[in-house]
Amino acid sequence: MAAQIPMGSVTQQQPEKQGNLTGQQIGLIAQEVEKVFPDWVGTDEEGFKDLTIRGFEALTVEALKEIKIEIESLKAAVHETKQKSGASKAKSLRRPIAKGGQ
Repeated sequence: MAAQIPMGSVTQQQPEKQGNLTGQQIGLIAQEVEKVFPDWVGTDEEGFKDLTIRGFEALTVEALKEIKIEIESLKAAVHETKQKSGASKAKSLRRPIAKGGQ
C-alpha cells in the first residue's frame, strides 16, 4: 500500500497564527494527496486547497498490518538463509583431507 502512495511530508514555519497553530508545522501537500485520495482535498473560498483526511486512521492501521507481514516474511527469509549457510559451512568442514598434500 505504501509503495502506491507517492506523497511526502513538508515542514514549514507559520509566520502568523493559523487557527490555534503557530510555529513549525508538518503536513502534506494537498496537490499530491489529491492525486491519490481526491475525497480528502477541498478548495476554500479563496481558492486554496485544504485537507480533510477522512479515513486516515484506518489507512494507517492497514499500512501497519502490511508492514508487519512484510517484516515477518523478511525475518523468515533471513532465518532460512542463515540455516542454509550454516549447513553448507558444516559440510565443507567435514570434507576428508586428501592424502599426499593434494
